[in-house]
Amino acid sequence: MRQREDGMFAELLNRLRVKQKNESLSSSDKETLQHCFGDSPDEALHIYSTNAEVDTFNKEMIMKQCTESKLIEAQDFQKDKTSGKLTLKKVHCSKSDACLPISILLAEGARVMLIKNEDTADGLVNGVMGTVISIKDFSPNSLPSTIYVHFDNERVGRNAKVQKLISGKHCVGLKPSSEDIPLSNCVRKQFPLKLAWACTIHKVQGLTVEECVVDLNKCFTYGQAYVALSRVTSKSGLHIESIEAEKIDKKIFCDPDIVKGVSEMTRFLPEIENTAEEHTQSFQIMYHNIQGLQTHAEDIKQNPDFRSADYICLTETWANQEFSCFEMMGYDGFHLPRSLAFEDDNSYYSFLKEMQHGGVGVFYKLSAETEICNLTSNLECIVFKITSRNIFVATVYRTQRYNLGKFLENMEMLICKLEDLSENIVVIGDFNQDILKGGCTVFNFMSSKGFRQLVSSPTTEGGTLIDHVYVKGCLDTQVAIIPTYYSYHEALKIVIPND
Repeated sequence: MRQREDGMFAELLNRLRVKQKNESLSSSDKETLQHCFGDSPDEALHIYSTNAEVDTFNKEMIMKQCTESKLIEAQDFQKDKTSGKLTLKKVHCSKSDACLPISILLAEGARVMLIKNEDTADGLVNGVMGTVISIKDFSPNSLPSTIYVHFDNERVGRNAKVQKLISGKHCVGLKPSSEDIPLSNCVRKQFPLKLAWACTIHKVQGLTVEECVVDLNKCFTYGQAYVALSRVTSKSGLHIESIEAEKIDKKIFCDPDIVKGVSEMTRFLPEIENTAEEHTQSFQIMYHNIQGLQTHAEDIKQNPDFRSADYICLTETWANQEFSCFEMMGYDGFHLPRSLAFEDDNSYYSFLKEMQHGGVGVFYKLSAETEICNLTSNLECIVFKITSRNIFVATVYRTQRYNLGKFLENMEMLICKLEDLSENIVVIGDFNQDILKGGCTVFNFMSSKGFRQLVSSPTTEGGTLIDHVYVKGCLDTQVAIIPTYYSYHEALKIVIPND
């Protein structure tokens, strides 16, 4: 939840999050939203439903705000199948699904977004935003040598090879990126940037800003309006483009299957009361799909729920094998990058290990009696043992590209090993299966092994329940969803009684 200091606005957004299409907004909620109508600042992020609206606004802004804009053309190369030699093509590969664009209109002072992961461990990931400060060695017939960008998040690019202080601003020097063009034997070189005074609703999921301008006029599907309106930390930073009063009801609505799924699920557990007395009588685990540990390490350290936890379990750390575990006073830890989770001697697993992102990490208090266990293969998974209770906890991440059949084969081997060691087992993680929408393959498998799934509400901003907590034994284990402001995923607090 981004709106930590604006309780009334947060409550409004919670109502909008579950508003159904046939429901009407209350008069007070309409009035609150209408207070956000009016003139909007050009410099604030503009959020639209369609790419066409975004492109139009971005072109208007670069012409209005910048001088000497430069059209940067990609270079496409033909790759020799035998030698691998690249030969520059005279014309671009026009029909392709390449991420890198054929051309980009840029200028010093332009707002931009990175559109391709360059260095996940250093925060240079798809979606980070900044401002172009300098474009070096530009000429119409070749790519510039370097584009210097001052990123909004000062932690992004702190370990980049090319860095420079320009006009008192820390800038990261970006070089042209390369990409194999699908369905061709070609390679494209281009800067992985796009203009970003405006973005689509889809692109800003997970983003937090102090101020933005939202246009709801062309919202066309469930959840869009809520995602757009909830990017800001307070109502004072929200500007809404003029929209007819009768239309606003029709634009704000959630997926009916989510409401139905939540209402039909049995809620196992009451809300957890976070008292110091109860904590001394239990083990507390904080789980979170962090979407970049390097970027969000400070967010974890400042979160009181994480600081008080005995164990911190993270997925999607997006860190490579050179990454050293982040330091948190009083904690030790273990990190497993995707590149070390899978075998080399199998082509399918080799494919998975070469994919970007992924990775899992576990951190535990030095005072906790903990043992890291080597029990898994071909899983992004870390298992640890709470030795005083002989409880085994597995933290798992399953990418959507991991075939469910193969994944469950490896999960079955893990479960068999765990069952041989203890009657008390906890399996937590992001399985990329939405239980609320009928994605129950993992759920049914774990149920057949005698596990209970304890999460009953959506765990992401998109209203999906893909972060699961499975327990066997460990009676009276409780789970609560903890809102966060820095990730698309909410965190989970798991409390195991210390009986």
